[in-house]
Amino acid sequence: MYRRLLKKLSEDKQRESDEYNYQVSKNIDTMIESINNIVGESDDVIQREFKIDAQLKASLFFVDGLVFDAAIEEHIIKPLIYFTEINKEYSTSALLDYLFTDVVTFIEISVKETFDEAILSLLSGETILVIDGVDKLILFETRQFTQRGIEEPESEVIVRGPRDGFNEVLHTNVMLIRRRLRDPNLTVQFGQLGRRSKTDFAIVYIKGLRIKNSLRKCVIDSLV
Repeated sequence: MYRRLLKKLSEDKQRESDEYNYQVSKNIDTMIESINNIVGESDDVIQREFKIDAQLKASLFFVDGLVFDAAIEEHIIKPLIYFTEINKEYSTSALLDYLFTDVVTFIEISVKETFDEAILSLLSGETILVIDGVDKLILFETRQFTQRGIEEPESEVIVRGPRDGFNEVLHTNVMLIRRRLRDPNLTVQFGQLGRRSKTDFAIVYIKGLRIKNSLRKCVIDSLV
């Protein structure tokens, strides 16, 4: 596993610009590929594919730990899956208006026309929905805040700046980093250490900004 991760790290390259060279499309496969090319290499970015009325392909993207999973399942996925009156002759605007007013039971919904806007929202805890035949990026306000209080570490007292401290929950710690650093180049790779303990770990890095040999030494030292 470690060799695979290190090989992947050595091949990753950082984007040269904060603008994405991808255009929105009515083809859902193209939309999915574009989003995956931007953030899909990170293990905490979740994709959920389904069909509206068992015929219209759709896909959701969200960052694990930043969203309220139950709300996504109950108020977005279920209403769309069980909807049975889809009309393929709807225009894009008519279809979206109908879905948002009569089908999806969600309060805050917005529509973006560029990946620049949508990806920033995704990394802030919103959920992206793409639908086949729709050249828009639909976003739902699904942000949630951690249930456990995050306290300032006693051994690292600071005068200025944020006072967040890591705790024993791996996903909470990754979530803290995500909230502070909303960079699409930020990549998370999960794994396990130990033959018996199977301790979960995460390698968190920014593509293009790391020293390969130092990272290799860090991974090996953690095994000792």
